[in-house]
Amino acid sequence: MAVHSVPTGLLVTVGYAIGSIGAWTAICIWVAATLIGLLQNMLFAEIASMLPGSSGGITRYAAEGWKRYFAPLSAVAAFGYWIGWSFSIAVNAAAIGELVHSQWFPQVTDGFRLLSHEIGLSELIALSAIAGGWALNYFGVKI
Repeated sequence: MAVHSVPTGLLVTVGYAIGSIGAWTAICIWVAATLIGLLQNMLFAEIASMLPGSSGGITRYAAEGWKRYFAPLSAVAAFGYWIGWSFSIAVNAAAIGELVHSQWFPQVTDGFRLLSHEIGLSELIALSAIAGGWALNYFGVKI
């Protein structure tokens, strides 16, 4: 599961990482992250084969593993899994908003204030990307 976030992480951070730490250091970090993701996937596959009747992904497997020792840790595992993907969605949506705004609508500079934050076209595009992704997922499952 973790390997899926590596390509999007590379897409969003490639220029910044190379500029700040150098190309070879960045490549080494990306290779190490990919290997860790591969090992996590192998572990996930092993656990899935040990619990064939239990569906629900990593959080369900964590609940099965921890329920004998300390059941509340399964909630911590579920939160950790959820929050990681949530941050990834937010970062990628922000990158999409900035890229689309700068590429196709650079002349649009208007915005409005919501509480203490300026909401501009980039943020609206990011919100649209999140909503569109959700809609594709939700309605695609229903078909």
